[in-house]
Amino acid sequence: MSRILVVEDEDILAATLCEVLEDEGYEALYARNGQDALRLLAEKSPDLVLLDMMMPLMDGTAFLTAKALDATIQHVPVVVMTSASRSVLQGHGVAGFLAKPFKLDTLLDVVSGALDKDVARGRGG
Repeated sequence: MSRILVVEDEDILAATLCEVLEDEGYEALYARNGQDALRLLAEKSPDLVLLDMMMPLMDGTAFLTAKALDATIQHVPVVVMTSASRSVLQGHGVAGFLAKPFKLDTLLDVVSGALDKDVARGRGG
């Protein structure tokens, strides 16, 4: 079973995403900001991160920068969820992009595709 870390500061959206992922057979973890996400990445070794870009304390851009500098977690693929344009991702390699609002079927397709790519590279679980 793949473990997915949902990084989202809107509690209702985060709970919904976790519930949908768990209904699909994934294990879902939840962080409210980039700082918590970095800690959980190190502690729980998720297979994928679903990342909101606009959050308090540490936003998605700062999270992506910090993650890229840490050799122990930099391999974990990230799917970005944002209402901002793709240009916010310039210079950051991500496994997928979801423009908010998105359909749950689209979310599941992007998650599955990102996990499949990671498995193909020999890193997935």
